[in-house]
Amino acid sequence: EGHAFCYSCTKQHIKSRLLPLCPWPGCGYEMQEQDVQRILGPGRELRRFSRALLDRTVMTMPGARPCPNESCKNVVIVDGERTKDRQRVECPCGTDPWCSQCKQPYHFAVECEEVQRLRMEWHSWIKTGRARWNRRDAKGIKDTFRLKAIEEAIERHKELERDEAWKGEHCRICPHCSRIVEKIDGCNAMRCGVDADEGGNQQNGCGNRFQWDLAECYKPVIGRAPCPEPEARKVSAARGKDVRHDYFKCDLCQSEIVGPRFRCVHCKAFNICVSCDRDRLSAEHSLSHVFQIYFAAGGSP
Repeated sequence: EGHAFCYSCTKQHIKSRLLPLCPWPGCGYEMQEQDVQRILGPGRELRRFSRALLDRTVMTMPGARPCPNESCKNVVIVDGERTKDRQRVECPCGTDPWCSQCKQPYHFAVECEEVQRLRMEWHSWIKTGRARWNRRDAKGIKDTFRLKAIEEAIERHKELERDEAWKGEHCRICPHCSRIVEKIDGCNAMRCGVDADEGGNQQNGCGNRFQWDLAECYKPVIGRAPCPEPEARKVSAARGKDVRHDYFKCDLCQSEIVGPRFRCVHCKAFNICVSCDRDRLSAEHSLSHVFQIYFAAGGSP
C-alpha cells in the first residue's frame, strides 16, 4: 500500500536529499528515476538524481577510485582483483597519474611509506646539499621554484598522514562497497551514505545497511614517514665523485653517469647525472617530482 503526501512537501523532500527515500517513517523505499521525474519533471534535479544514482552504482564496483582532482567528478576503475596492490591510475581529465593506495603522484619502485622520506631528503639536497657537493654558493645554485613545490608536497603529505591517522581511529569500511564510513552518533545500525534511514546529511554511498560493530576497521594507507638524517650533513664534494653507474646513461645529456645518480621516483625510467641535476633539471623536468640519490653503484643510495 502506497503512502500519500502533499505534492509541495514531496518536492521539497526530494530536493533536500541526494538519494531520497519515502518520507514515511521506517518505510525505506528508495525513490527511482521515474518517481523523481513524475514529481519534478525533467530538468536539473532529475539530472542530479541520475548522477548520484550512477555514482553510487559505480562506487560499488571493485576497484572504483574517485579522481583526486577536486574539480573532477570522474571515477576510474582499476584492476578489481588487485585492489590491495599499488596501481597507477590515470584520469581522462589530465591530472597527473596517481597511486591507487595513497593518492599521491604515482611512484615507481618505492612503497607509499617511502615517498615522504625521499621527498624530505630531496628537499635537503636542493636546499643545501647540491651546493655543498658542487662547491658552489647555495644562493647561486638553489632551485627556488622546485624547492617551493617540494615543500608544498611535504606539507600535503603531512596533512594526509594526519587524515589517515584520524580515519584509522574513527572510521570503518562498508562491507558492500568498501567506502570509508564514519559513525557520528546513535546505534550500530548503519546505512552507507546517509546519516539515517530518513535521509539527513547524504553523501555518496551504496545505500546498503550494515552493523558498525561488525564492519572492518579502516587501516591507514600510510603511516608517519620516518624523519631522515638531513642529507646536507652527509654530503661532501668527495662523496660518490668517481662512482660509475654501469648500464645507466643520463636521460638528459645521454652521457654515462659518473658520480651521484639521480632517479626520479615518479617516472618509470628517468636517471640523470650530477651535472644535469645542477644545470638542466630545473628547466626540463616537473618541479614536483622527487629524485632518489645514489652515491654508490649497484642501486644503493
